[in-house]
Amino acid sequence: MFGGLKLIIFVMGYSQVGQDEWVLSLFPKGFKGFFMDIGCNGPKNINNTLLLEENGWDGIAVDKVDYSALWADRKADFICNDAFNIAYYFRVPSVVDYLSLDIDDLGSNYKALKMFLINVMIQFKAITIEHNVYIGENFNKEERLPQRQLLLAMGYKLAYADIAADGNKFEDWWINLKYF
Repeated sequence: MFGGLKLIIFVMGYSQVGQDEWVLSLFPKGFKGFFMDIGCNGPKNINNTLLLEENGWDGIAVDKVDYSALWADRKADFICNDAFNIAYYFRVPSVVDYLSLDIDDLGSNYKALKMFLINVMIQFKAITIEHNVYIGENFNKEERLPQRQLLLAMGYKLAYADIAADGNKFEDWWINLKYF
């Protein structure tokens, strides 16, 4: 529940459950933002940022698997690197409009989030972050709970909790109250 409204997902974009459309709905029509797509995977199928790019956004996409040939048609810079290699963060503004965080290793989304917010000191206006709690209790302890504690302590508001696909709760959606 956010702002007294119930989340209704109309999947018309490219993302798995409407992340791209939700992000666009947060900003004025015609807004051209900057995104970070960490753990981006391929550039089209189930991608959280392609629709943003088609609406004038720019950003960076990072994955440890080399998808550079597939990303060649995209405007965003694809960086084949580990999410924890700090070198590419110098390409990122101090306030990023949208962070899509989807690293599949247990505990990695929380560690990356903590690094961005505390060590690199990037602020995000909107975040979709996977916790994959449906896999088991370890994901609750090492991902979902620490993510939520950190973001709440830093002034973010949980807009939608436990977004599910096929009945599996896998992601939370957050906004930064400084900007909304």
